[in-house]
Amino acid sequence: MRNRRSLLAGLALLCCAGCTLGPDFDRPAAPAAAGYGPIRPPDPDAGTAGEAAQRFVPGAPVPAEWWRAFGSPELDALVAEALRHNAGLEAARATLRQAEALVAAGRGGFYPSLGLGAQATRQRAEPAPAASSPYSLRTARLEVSYAPDLFGGTRREVEGLVAEADRQGFELAAAALGVSGNLINAVIEEAALQAQLTATREIIAVAEDSLRLLRSRLALGAVPRGEVLLQEAEVMQRRAELPALQKAVEARRTLITVLLGGTPDRPLPALDALRLPETLPVSLPSALVRQRPDILAAEAALRAANAGIGVATANMLPRLPLTAAYGTAQAPGVDAFTPQGLIWSVAAGLTQPLFQGGRLAGQREAAIAARDAAAARYRAAVLGAFRDVADALRAIGSDAEELRARREAARVAAQSLEIARRQQRLGAVSLLEVLAAQQADARARIALVQATAARFSDTVALHVALGGGVLTGHVPSSLPP
Repeated sequence: MRNRRSLLAGLALLCCAGCTLGPDFDRPAAPAAAGYGPIRPPDPDAGTAGEAAQRFVPGAPVPAEWWRAFGSPELDALVAEALRHNAGLEAARATLRQAEALVAAGRGGFYPSLGLGAQATRQRAEPAPAASSPYSLRTARLEVSYAPDLFGGTRREVEGLVAEADRQGFELAAAALGVSGNLINAVIEEAALQAQLTATREIIAVAEDSLRLLRSRLALGAVPRGEVLLQEAEVMQRRAELPALQKAVEARRTLITVLLGGTPDRPLPALDALRLPETLPVSLPSALVRQRPDILAAEAALRAANAGIGVATANMLPRLPLTAAYGTAQAPGVDAFTPQGLIWSVAAGLTQPLFQGGRLAGQREAAIAARDAAAARYRAAVLGAFRDVADALRAIGSDAEELRARREAARVAAQSLEIARRQQRLGAVSLLEVLAAQQADARARIALVQATAARFSDTVALHVALGGGVLTGHVPSSLPP
């Protein structure tokens, strides 16, 4: 009867070995919304004459190497260099390898542990000091230990480790997306500043020519000294703008060097060497939550926190450690390779926590709270992503309108300046009117450059907000191994 009870108890424990405690992870449902806001963003499709039009393509996939749409081989080379050598990405790759190694280590808990031990001692054991002399004892044994995963604690632990490895992989993808976006924006800003520098130098050259002409006319008494002083002030004001622009250019170049991982200066494309992508993908919200890496990282963190509840629950239940050992002993009168020299042992234990001062229950409550916090962070990541996409869509639409207005303003300002200069040569207008036309032309040209750069930057922002391409595995296909 006693043997039957023991057998039934053993069978019950083996049946429990197939159980996994804690809630199973349910992936958050994808949103059913068809858009990112109550207001449809303006359509950037209507380009001006000679300007490439852009149009939104709802539901279109985002290319993995989305920066190639800007049509610049120099830019492509810069991004590839940054993805290979950026220090932050190297650290993220190492962290991912660490997480994957921890997964492999955690899976070792599913298998028995084997160990080989050997010991040699010199000892003396006797009832009377003169009855015996010291002797040597040598043993060698093979030890096996195994703890069955009765309630799925090990499985939940490995599930959490896998989720953490996934999170690190998506963090790597998010870091790569951030590096590529920041690099492209820095290149665009540097090119825009270079264009502003060129325009400012041209304006200074024109102003200096006018100043030399005025000084020669002043010597002849043809113009009052006030006009000469006014032109000198214009020249000095324009020269004062150069140091700030040059400082900003150097700051962007330094940022580019850091993003490239300290790579020496590489050729940077000019602003007019870039082209706007003709089509702009707009992923649906249901697709966005499955492709944006920061959302996927938040989902993996939620999965890891959910598995932690099962680990904490299993720690409150019984454990059944099993051990066995087999070996030989060599002593005086005992040969290691005879039945008298064989040693073996088999042991099984059952442990059940009874009183831990509330520690185990507190750990389980903490795991539940961690899961709730991870769920809230996931919702925040989704809402933040929707906001990023909505902002980028609206910005692109307004950029198109502003760029058309700035281009028209620059054309009118250039015509006005040409007319003013022609009339000045004929003596029909004063220098003050020419200076006003020059200032208007300078402001219009610089504003046009800034509007062009803003449209490029907002196009970059849209691709980054959409996740920079559908992920396959842990990282985008464009990320070097």
